[in-house]
Amino acid sequence: MVAGRGGYEGLLLVWHMLEAKHQEKFRVRWLHNLTLKERQALRRYVTGNTQTATFHIGDGVAKGLEVKGILYRATSVSKGPVPEFDFNIQPWAYDYIVQDPDLLE
Repeated sequence: MVAGRGGYEGLLLVWHMLEAKHQEKFRVRWLHNLTLKERQALRRYVTGNTQTATFHIGDGVAKGLEVKGILYRATSVSKGPVPEFDFNIQPWAYDYIVQDPDLLE
């Protein structure tokens, strides 16, 4: 028996909700297991009271945080002659860190 469109959409909604919960669990785990350099990079956001920081395109720490879904590159245009880009912190990560700043110690 083939589920009607409404049934499929319902299943898809449940799937997305479960997937979001699963991803949230991993994200929080990543925040609790940051390396020293990752904590230092994220401290820039909290101490600067900002959601944007600039990193060199070759910065492996920023790239790693981007891959983990904690940061995202805010622009595809470099700032000046040095290949530096703005990276924003995901709102959920910023809120979590602000509520528990000891994560970055």
